[in-house]
Amino acid sequence: MSSNTPWAVWRSPGEGPEADEGIAAVFGVLGQAMYYSQALEGNLRHWVASAELRKDRELSIDDAYGRHAERALGQLVHRLKDLCELPPDQSRRLDAAVRSRNALAHDFVDERAHRLIDVQGRRGLFAELEREMRLLKDVNSEVLQIVTDPRLLSGWPLNRSGS
Repeated sequence: MSSNTPWAVWRSPGEGPEADEGIAAVFGVLGQAMYYSQALEGNLRHWVASAELRKDRELSIDDAYGRHAERALGQLVHRLKDLCELPPDQSRRLDAAVRSRNALAHDFVDERAHRLIDVQGRRGLFAELEREMRLLKDVNSEVLQIVTDPRLLSGWPLNRSGS
């Protein structure tokens, strides 16, 4: 515990400076997961705005995007489901991404901080975060493919009841 690093207090007896690297890796992959959740949010904003523009030809682009500038991931997914007929698998994956993002943003560190104390705990956290990061990355890639291909973006059937 003679190290000057801020994480030194989390080292188990006998652990050397490599413990700091393990903690950095855990928080690094958490950062990646949050990055992909933000990217997904932005891409969903494009999809929702596009669907609204298709549904309401009187709506301006600024209004379509402006309505959703402050909406969070879960709100955007809910709005997208109101507007478009999504295949059940796509809907489930979007819901899983929302649950993952919310757990990471609100509860993850608080509920698991005790696992940073030892090497096995950090390895487990790293593996858990890698799974969440991959889910968010994969769902974002799927949505990005849709919003960057005009044929795909305009091809999603609109719900008749979505307002």
